[in-house]
Amino acid sequence: MYAEADQVLRDCMDLATATGMRLTDCRTIELPAGDVLHLEASKTGKATAFDVTLSDVLPELIARQRAVNVAHDL
Repeated sequence: MYAEADQVLRDCMDLATATGMRLTDCRTIELPAGDVLHLEASKTGKATAFDVTLSDVLPELIARQRAVNVAHDL
């Protein structure tokens, strides 16, 4: 499935794998202003924070999403 998915779905799957969050929760995450990604589980309401710099996957994923958002803001 991953190989056939578009980049948005792959990013969502990578985010879910890196954070342990459900795919449904990963769809609504906002880009962090700094290096800390704040997440809240919709089912339990529990909040957590991830230091992006400690992940192998998250820095590239966030950089890619920031580039997409900049392109859309023009």
